[in-house]
Amino acid sequence: RAPHRRELAQQLTEQLEAALSRLSPAGASRVVVRRLTPTETERLQGFPDGHTATSGGKPQADSPRYKQMGNAVAVPVFA
Repeated sequence: RAPHRRELAQQLTEQLEAALSRLSPAGASRVVVRRLTPTETERLQGFPDGHTATSGGKPQADSPRYKQMGNAVAVPVFA
């Protein structure tokens, strides 16, 4: 009998979790990648720190800052 998709998915999940637990510190079963800060995204794009911190003289939330950096062209690529 061929295994069903759900059974295959469960097997793959178990295998992946076992492999990740061997790779991650202290046997953790999940690998967590932290989000970059807006300042880090500015640096990666070649802009000065705080470049997107304000808009029209008012402080901006992180969400529009991420959006601006995501739409930006990396300056160091052209320099």
